[in-house]
Amino acid sequence: MDRHRKMNKHYSIKVNNKSVKILKYKRESYYDDLDNEEVNLIELITKIPNDVLDNKEVLIDIDGEVIKANWVSHFSQPGLHRYMYKVSDILFH
Repeated sequence: MDRHRKMNKHYSIKVNNKSVKILKYKRESYYDDLDNEEVNLIELITKIPNDVLDNKEVLIDIDGEVIKANWVSHFSQPGLHRYMYKVSDILFH
């Protein structure tokens, strides 16, 4: 697949006030019995890796929300990168 077609499948969001291209994102949550709290996660999925996504603390501006989150993991497979973050706060809804 050429680079132009790869870019057309992505859309821009802001992470730490820098433009980042993603294919999609997923949100999920689970209940942590050990800490007795609900844990909210957000996963950013892209074919275009970006160093800003590997920061330990991020502000993600996506679909009208500003989410404060902490890096959990980066999983990559050929042609696809998944960045997982634990949501610590939603600053703007």
